Amino acid sequence: MDIKEIAYRINEIGASDNSDFSKIQEIRAKHLDKQPRTWSPFASYSIKDNYAFHSGGREELQFNIGQDYINEKIVFRFGIAFSLEQGASLTDAIGVFKEVKDRYNHFIKTNPDYFKDFSFWHYESGNFGEFCNSVKEIDEQLFRVGNFIFIGKYIEKEVHEVNDSDIKTILKAFDYLLPAYEEIQFGKTVINEKRISRLAYNSNGWVMPSGPYGKSNHKDSHEANYGYGHEEWLFDTSKLIDGYHYGFLEPIRKQQDAYLGHNFNVWLYTIDGVSKSRYWVGEVNNLEVINQEKANSIKSIYKKNGWLKEMEVQIVESGANNRGFSDWEGVDLFNVRFKPKDLIVNDPYFELPQSHPVIGLSRYNFSHFKDDFVITLKKESQEPFSFSPDNDDENSEESEGVERTQHKREPKTIEITYLHKAISKQLTKVLKEKYGQLRVKAEHPSGIGANKVDIVVDSENEGLIFYEIKTYNAVKSSIREAIGQLFEYSFWPNVDNAKQLVILTQKHNDLDDVKTYFKHLREKLGIPIYYQWFDIEKNELSEKY
Repeated sequence: MDIKEIAYRINEIGASDNSDFSKIQEIRAKHLDKQPRTWSPFASYSIKDNYAFHSGGREELQFNIGQDYINEKIVFRFGIAFSLEQGASLTDAIGVFKEVKDRYNHFIKTNPDYFKDFSFWHYESGNFGEFCNSVKEIDEQLFRVGNFIFIGKYIEKEVHEVNDSDIKTILKAFDYLLPAYEEIQFGKTVINEKRISRLAYNSNGWVMPSGPYGKSNHKDSHEANYGYGHEEWLFDTSKLIDGYHYGFLEPIRKQQDAYLGHNFNVWLYTIDGVSKSRYWVGEVNNLEVINQEKANSIKSIYKKNGWLKEMEVQIVESGANNRGFSDWEGVDLFNVRFKPKDLIVNDPYFELPQSHPVIGLSRYNFSHFKDDFVITLKKESQEPFSFSPDNDDENSEESEGVERTQHKREPKTIEITYLHKAISKQLTKVLKEKYGQLRVKAEHPSGIGANKVDIVVDSENEGLIFYEIKTYNAVKSSIREAIGQLFEYSFWPNVDNAKQLVILTQKHNDLDDVKTYFKHLREKLGIPIYYQWFDIEKNELSEKY
């Protein structure tokens, strides 16, 4: 591909994947109060021989792609840029960009970690200036006519080597940069504030109540008196209303009006009230605080759909006390909402060390997230496995035999069974439309005891395809649980029943590692195993990865 083809593929793939960047012209139209020349990010008049910028970007902080030369290598860059070169369409670069530059510098100060994965480099009147691994403020020395200042990333490829996988990487970066672009270019604060929130302890993955174990024993707390917390359904994303899952956070309820209408990125942790262990559970991004009127309407929908009754039954089945549950106001059951794609669940949950600052927290406060809270996890699959022997003290005589210690029930993720059933039902219809009514069967006997394959397709061209559906909130949990079942159904004890094995989940946000993993499995093991997702709202089945 050349630059023009790459720019147009960004338009096409962005629109197909419904990326945030594909809506940049809508954002511009909203702030400029006029219709843009095009509704596509890139247009023919913004594409040059070796670079391109978004349509309308000549006088803006611009999204920019192009060939560059970094560390003595030809690379392909992508990011945002200040282009201060003057011409017929930009006669006063300093005047046009002065406020934008000031907002950029302010953004750097108030969001010091936002660009932590990006680099910074510039050109002075066409000559390469300096490359910095970290992004910095723009001083008056840099802010001069003729300079080009770039904040972004690069891949070590020439233009003609860029492929669709690279374009998806570019779109991922552009999606991330879009809120910063909007705030810096137009002066509208759109970056979500990051907070930290405690969850009532739960050993059922916050999909349903798990009972009194681990709950706070504070005499005035609801969970101590009733054995459950209203946030114990926070991750039950099988119940969607207009694309949103509605839930509850206790720290927000304490000051509901103060947070009303705000969006937050929330770092979630929990405390085992028995062992006192703290766990980092995950994060929810773009979490929106709703008002009482909305909460009451959501409660009514839950009641109408039978979901409220289902929740009450789950309370009883967990061993907790359901007294007065149905009498709670809507805002005491639902005070936040988010889209499932913005939920990130750790797999497994991360037990926090005694040195972590969360150890000193116990109350349900909606605290500001600080740098001290950051957990740096080792990047998966980047380093080869290495054996670590026992320490001497682990082999001491004192450790021999069965230890008598207090039972510790660690929190775990569980499958969202209602979502599993709903996906199975809709997916069966989709597959029957594709392969034929008599070639698809749900809950097909596996031939091994009473076990059943979720869906079997008898494809005329592809042969037998076994589908195993899993709906854990963490995609790795779904894969881990499904892979053994599919292998057993297809290969036990020495047969080869299926031509293709497919693990299917709900749609998750970031699947790059999943795609890499399944490709590696096929190449390493020679087994035709694939991954697909199903979007239950859009009734959309992905390609096989």
